[in-house]
Amino acid sequence: MASVSTDRETGLRKVQFAGLDGKRQTLRLGKVSMNNARLVCDHVEEIINAGMLNRSQRRTTAEWLADLAPVMLDKLAAVGLLQPPETATRITLGEFLAGYQKRRDDVKAATQITYRNTANNLLDEFGADRPLDSITPADADDFRRALQRRGDDPDAAKSESETLGVKLFDVAAVLLNANMRAARELKARWLKSPKLPKSIGQIYQSRREELYRLDKVMAFIRQTEVEPAEGWDAVAQSLRTRQLKPKGNAKRGLAAATVARRCGQAKQFFRDAVRRKLIPSNPFDDVSGGPKSNPENARFIDLETIAKVIDACPNAEWRLLVALSRFGGLRVPSEPCLLRWRDIDWSANRMTVTSPKTEHHQGKGTRVVPLFAELRPYLEDVFDHAPVGAEFVVGGLRSDTNLRTRFEKIIKRAGVTPWPRLWHNLRASRQTELEERFPSHVVCVWLGNSVAIARQHYLQVREVDFQKATHHTAASGVFGTHGITTNARTLGNPKVLVCSVGDEGLEPTTSTV
Repeated sequence: MASVSTDRETGLRKVQFAGLDGKRQTLRLGKVSMNNARLVCDHVEEIINAGMLNRSQRRTTAEWLADLAPVMLDKLAAVGLLQPPETATRITLGEFLAGYQKRRDDVKAATQITYRNTANNLLDEFGADRPLDSITPADADDFRRALQRRGDDPDAAKSESETLGVKLFDVAAVLLNANMRAARELKARWLKSPKLPKSIGQIYQSRREELYRLDKVMAFIRQTEVEPAEGWDAVAQSLRTRQLKPKGNAKRGLAAATVARRCGQAKQFFRDAVRRKLIPSNPFDDVSGGPKSNPENARFIDLETIAKVIDACPNAEWRLLVALSRFGGLRVPSEPCLLRWRDIDWSANRMTVTSPKTEHHQGKGTRVVPLFAELRPYLEDVFDHAPVGAEFVVGGLRSDTNLRTRFEKIIKRAGVTPWPRLWHNLRASRQTELEERFPSHVVCVWLGNSVAIARQHYLQVREVDFQKATHHTAASGVFGTHGITTNARTLGNPKVLVCSVGDEGLEPTTSTV
């Protein structure tokens, strides 16, 4: 406990306390009011308690320390409440984030990508050279608002030159018209080039529609190509006429759930800095990013729709892949790509699914899933045509395969409008169906999630639920509550049942001894 005392002769005030080492210390404040002295005393107690419990300081104390004059900071350091400025470790935000991402080699590749995205957002907002301990709770609030603004209007802060871009095929076409090297040679060199964005050669090769800023493309081809007769300006002008605005996800910005996830990861980063005693408190402790789920992206894919999609699949493996997600509830592509024929127990109507997503939880690396009646025919079809000695059920699938683009084409070929979160909504639709027939804890074991996660991200309200409710109302004839009864013929005229109460009242007769 800390206490305030006043010298009777001079009126000078001081705060006395026992430090983390147990020794009695005195913080001399001078001539200040009793209210201010008590305020300092409260913050001193919080600093000591946070140090003893190895936790972050309260937000009010962290803000108070951030606004203190250097003279007062020196006094706090002299009594062991703060690290002396001359010996304090000053680390920049860029250095800390680089070190954190390097240390977290224990997480999946997909998680590392999300860490990198959040780190890039922090660097964009604060700068790589910003001292880590100079970021305040107010800065954390500004970071959240910046992400939200980006989600509301992703192009608001960008100039037209930053939002426009060119396709790589257009670049190749312009270069061919300028009598330069063949497009295949250009592609071969771009596959190995470190000067353009990562995987640019693979993007070129797969004919995806990503757009790249004209200045980056021109800087690259000026270094690698011989200048054409008409000059580089003519090439740049030809490409400028082919620039396009981004579409789809590139312009949608950040969803509310993404903002919440990145604010949570920022809080996680700075919690690590607190535990390493690089900063006294976590500026993101009180930041709430918002909802963790996005109900607008939820879609229930009914049996009629999925039948059309399966019929449009090009081969048996694709039909099985869709069935594994919609009828088996597997995560695509990570779980089907590890499914082996030895994991299928035909006699017991079960299969053992390996789950990379949950393997870091004890006992959650694998789960046993029934061979549902809707799923088994697709498995048997692939098994009958599998080569002798085949190991994997879906042989042409890898864990890093991007199936979204091709699946979208299959859905459109079936005459169906693609829905958001293509694979997740198939799995969510299956969980919603199974919850009608089996207890929640059983379904969650089969699908490899928890009841809380299922309620927040998987279970959906369907149109058929409303139809069942209204049909039940008209056909059942009786609502047991409050003594109100009705039937299909007199739906609009409910009758109230009158219950007579005898001498016993509402309580049953009890025996007497």
